[in-house]
Formats: sequence, C-alpha cells, structure tokens
Amino acid sequence: MNLIPTTRTVSYRLVTAFALALVFVVTTGCDDEDLGTSNATEPTLAEIARSVPVLSTLNTALQEAGLDEQLENNGTGLTVFMPQNTAFDAVEVNELTLPQNEDILTDVLSYHVVPEVVKIEEGSNPIQPGTQETYPTLEGGTVTIRVAEGGGVTVNGVPISNPDVDAANGVAHVADGVLLESLDAVDRAAVAPQFSILRRLIDEAGLEETLRGPGPNADDGLTVFAPSDEAFLAALDANGNGRVDDSEVPNNLGDILAHHVVDGEIFASDIPSGGTSAPTLEGTEVTATATGDGVTIDSGDEVAAVAAPDVRIENGVVHGIDTVLLP
Repeated sequence: MNLIPTTRTVSYRLVTAFALALVFVVTTGCDDEDLGTSNATEPTLAEIARSVPVLSTLNTALQEAGLDEQLENNGTGLTVFMPQNTAFDAVEVNELTLPQNEDILTDVLSYHVVPEVVKIEEGSNPIQPGTQETYPTLEGGTVTIRVAEGGGVTVNGVPISNPDVDAANGVAHVADGVLLESLDAVDRAAVAPQFSILRRLIDEAGLEETLRGPGPNADDGLTVFAPSDEAFLAALDANGNGRVDDSEVPNNLGDILAHHVVDGEIFASDIPSGGTSAPTLEGTEVTATATGDGVTIDSGDEVAAVAAPDVRIENGVVHGIDTVLLP
C-alpha cells in the first residue's frame, strides 16, 4: 500500500543510531525540546520517526500500516506532521492499529503528509506571523498552518512544538496532537477512548451508514452531540457493573442516538446566549445555549454540558457531551 505516489523506488543509505545522535538532540518532556537542524548526512523522514524516542508510537503506527518504507522515498519533497508520543494519549491506538482498521489508519497517517516541502519559520518563504496557509494532503483533505503574532505555530489548531526539522526527503514538524479531521463520525468515535460505548451502540442501532454520510441535505454535514462513556453508564448501567449490558440497551436506542444528531454543522461560536433550537434526525428538537461557562444542550428533560466542543470530522462536527439526551 503506497502512501506516496511514485513510479520510482529510491534506495536509501541506513543511518546509524550514532550518526542520528549527532543530528538530533532530544530532551523528553520539555516544551522546547530540540529535534535538530539540517546536516550533511540528513536522515529520511522514516528514519526520524524510527530513531527519535518521542516519536516511537508514530513509528509503530507507520509500520502497522506498512507505510514506513514510503517515507524513505528520496525522490519526492514531503512535509510530515509527526505527533509525538503524548499526542496519542487521546487516541485508542490499539483500536486504530487493528488489521480491520488498516484503511482508517492509512487515512489518518496520509492526512499528516503534504506532498511538498513547507517550511514554517525557516527557508526562503516562511509563513509570516499573524497569517495562515492551507495545504492539500495526500489523504485528499487540507490542513491549515497558522503562525501567531506573538509566536507559536499550530496545524488545525494543534500546537507544533518543533517546526522545520530537516530531512533528506523533506521536512518534519513535530505536533502535540494527532490530526483526525479525515475521519467520519463513526471512525472518530472508534478511535476516541471516551466514546467506546457510543461506537458500539451505533452498530446496534443500525446508524453506521447515516453517521458516515453527509446528512439529509447532502453537503450540509452533520452535528453530533456525542455522550461520553461516563454519560452512557450514568444513563443505562442500571446494575452498576461498569458496563452497558445487552439487557440494559433500551428498545428505542435508534431514536435516542438519532436525537443526538442534527442536520447541518453547528459550531460553538454559532450558538447565541439566548439559545437556538434545531430539529434532530429523530424528529424532535434540542436547544443549544451559550453560557458563561461554555455551551449546554437541552432536550427538555435533560441538559448536557458540552465538554469537548468543535471536534472537526470529515462529515461535520462533533461536540462531546456529559449527559445522554432522551427524546
């Protein structure tokens, strides 16, 4: 499986760990860790992932997908956003690397690759402070790099802690988060530890096709209010055993989950303090209200707080909530 489109296989020279140590100085756990500068014997992008300790989880994912060798290619200039190990704390890595999820893993990894060399702070055409630039990725989507006026760099809002790490076949930018915007609502729930119950119930309710699609009005996208595992346990775990047993799944599960989905994208910044109502795919409405502490979602009998707003997905936006909404 190819991550990098090429008609030419380029052999590469193996760089020893000692040589890499001369190129990279890594101070784990420090905000200002230095991953190195350009050198006459620059490693490839794959060698950076393979040899730098704080990138070991990324390297494992590349190997699981069979994509590590593609980042050895010296014939194509690439930019790779490399999530460091702590970035994967918010991702269910075991789920992501299951053989049946190879396509998901490939989408995620290829979304981190831009098929051109993009220098952020160095080079002849760096991104200017106070501006942002958008680039297409190998996955097919786009990423946006922003350089703040007072310093600091982000990609899709995720901090880049080490920009402009030169490689023989491009440049790496070490990121503090994994970019998951290429996933739809179903796959996003699958790789998020806090949404494991939601992912299971989507299948049981027969809503997978709906939540993978663009919404009833085609290109409008979906807004999904996603209850956390804790929210589902509070609502459904009647016997208190720490899981939702089959006997505890309500007969109207499909209606309950559809009551958490709105046609069209609604972002936290769009919600007024006076509240705005929107019909759900189940048919009844929910009311979203901006408060001094954030955003709440009211279904009439239950009011949920939005704990994780504006999680971008391929087919819309997800807001993580702390309460199950009943129609």
